[in-house]
Amino acid sequence: MWGILETHQGVVWNPNDADASFTISNHGLTITGGGGSGGGSFVSARAKQKLQQNQKLYFEYTVNSTSQSYGIGIANANASLSTYIGGDNNGASYYSGGLWAYQGGQTSGMPDALTNDIWAFAIDAVNDKLWTRQNGGNWNNDVIGNQNPATNTGGFSCPSVFSAGLPIMLGFYSNNPTSEMITINCGTSAFSYTPPAGFYTIDAVATQ
Repeated sequence: MWGILETHQGVVWNPNDADASFTISNHGLTITGGGGSGGGSFVSARAKQKLQQNQKLYFEYTVNSTSQSYGIGIANANASLSTYIGGDNNGASYYSGGLWAYQGGQTSGMPDALTNDIWAFAIDAVNDKLWTRQNGGNWNNDVIGNQNPATNTGGFSCPSVFSAGLPIMLGFYSNNPTSEMITINCGTSAFSYTPPAGFYTIDAVATQ
């Protein structure tokens, strides 16, 4: 059903598309650090593989350690690596202090991330929306009647990230060089939770 795709492999973080203060390990699945050259500044990294446009995609990540100083989401090719994802029109993200970040603004109402959490992410590139949930809880921290990616109900809308027509990748940022570490699972191993109906593993369709 996906048609002809470019050669692809599992999604990994790209050391050539990341601030130098990040460490990438575990075959590219784990990213640690950030903070920039002096520590304390938000800097970003992108994954190597591109997400397929006009698809509904799912991934999970484990929080290996955190002091609520990281964010994760999507970024197009114009997003700056010298600030946080969502600091402009080119990215959108969940920030571990309980916020959505987009177009330089923040929206509250999300839970804080904790060490050992497993977070699920649903990326709807058809309707330009994001959903996330903590440890199998409610999508976007609300009841299923208000937030349900399977039925395109609710969702965090971020149309400018998609409308630019640029390649879109997973993105990560942090301002703490020691405490922030996550490991992504885009289909490399079994998921902890069931993807919403109509959403597919990123590894199945991501391209180089």
